Amino acid sequence: MDDIKQPRRWAAWMGQLFNALPCTCTICKQPSRTLLCTQCFQSLHRTQNCCTQCGESLPGIPTHMHPTKRCGRCLTNPSPIQRTLFAYDYDGAIVELIQQFKFNEALILSKLLGDMIINRLKNSDICLPDALIPVPLYVDRLKQRGFNQSLELAKHIGKALDIPVYKFLLIRTRATPKQSGLDRRAREKNIRGAFKLHTEANNTKLTGKHLAIVDDVVTTGSTTREAARILQRISPALISVVTIAKTRTGMKAEKNIAKGDKQEEQRQGPSYLHSSRQPCPTAAQRAALSLELTSEDYSALRQ
Repeated sequence: MDDIKQPRRWAAWMGQLFNALPCTCTICKQPSRTLLCTQCFQSLHRTQNCCTQCGESLPGIPTHMHPTKRCGRCLTNPSPIQRTLFAYDYDGAIVELIQQFKFNEALILSKLLGDMIINRLKNSDICLPDALIPVPLYVDRLKQRGFNQSLELAKHIGKALDIPVYKFLLIRTRATPKQSGLDRRAREKNIRGAFKLHTEANNTKLTGKHLAIVDDVVTTGSTTREAARILQRISPALISVVTIAKTRTGMKAEKNIAKGDKQEEQRQGPSYLHSSRQPCPTAAQRAALSLELTSEDYSALRQ
């Protein structure tokens, strides 16, 4: 009996020790009992008056009073995405949180950032999705970074809301140059044809379901629109996008995105960031795409 109780006592002791350790806010570095202090949390902002389909700002009257709740571009150029839900605008403290999470391997932030998306989902006017589809990384970038930030977010959301995560329903077929610095048309051309469905996609019984694409940041929406275009082939009832943050039009957002890209390039080297002529995955790599990757697998990829 003592042998059974001992691990429990050890776990309880470690929990008490962790709670007793001093903690600082990720942003302001001031003492805090959480990763984000109250003051920094209250500084986060979400534009309320925005297009329900793409998330872009709507000028003039509030969204709830708008006759279509959609922007002119979504009205004239129909998108496969019906709803875009974002927790906050990509500005201020949220930029630092995402860049720490994405480029400095701060995976401890995945729960905090995932909770932001969960809160947004729970307070939206649409039903919860039937499946979560993380935006995939190309195999070379996955090896370099060591993890897929969209997958980490999707796993936390899925566990909290009891929603299945289809990790490899979408496959990245090629490396693409970074999107930062490109205009909307160049982004769409850059990402065109970069995804495909898994060979078993038609056996997933997702026809007529609500699919939610999970990404960390949405800028022009070119990546998520291309992913949604491919997902349309399995005839879902609804495709939505859930993300931590949405950028606003302007140079400041572009500078924030470019800053993160530069940080990653300095840490990992420029070769895989800018080359669009990457070799096709080997048979072993393609087979790996059909397997679930654990945290141990991610560690092995980095070796």
